Amino acid sequence: MAANPFAEATAYEMLVAVAERHSARPAIVFGDERITFADFRARVDALARGLTALGLRRGDALAIWLPNRPLWFVAQYAAARLGLVVVALNPRYRARELTYILHQSDTTALLLTDHLGPIDYFEILHEVIPELPDAVPGELASTMLPKLRHVLVDAEDPYPGCLRVSDV
Repeated sequence: MAANPFAEATAYEMLVAVAERHSARPAIVFGDERITFADFRARVDALARGLTALGLRRGDALAIWLPNRPLWFVAQYAAARLGLVVVALNPRYRARELTYILHQSDTTALLLTDHLGPIDYFEILHEVIPELPDAVPGELASTMLPKLRHVLVDAEDPYPGCLRVSDV
């Protein structure tokens, strides 16, 4: 009986193995979008390089405040590759829940979307981090969330104090 190649593998190592074997097969189907295993791995690697360039290191916490979409999975695997702790946030959280979890988890970076239907994430975020609009991206100094340095937004429009995911 052959040894299980995944018995000791990390989540990222499993992705690499599957991407090498089935590169052209769809890894994610989201509406009309089809993302192959090769493209998924490339997106994971690109985001991991970007997070590293921001200074995130093994053990840092990355909070993901996104609805169910491909970027959620890309971020999860990029975090796994780097040894980051993923703090999964419910897209329906309001300011009170968001403040509590970001503070308790010592989140270093927050990844979010700008809108989900009628929900304006920045309206909620400004209640939690009133310093954000005046912050230099990467140099956030929040009294409520002292470990939080980076706010990454999955949006085309720039937001004060934030970096766009596409720029990371």
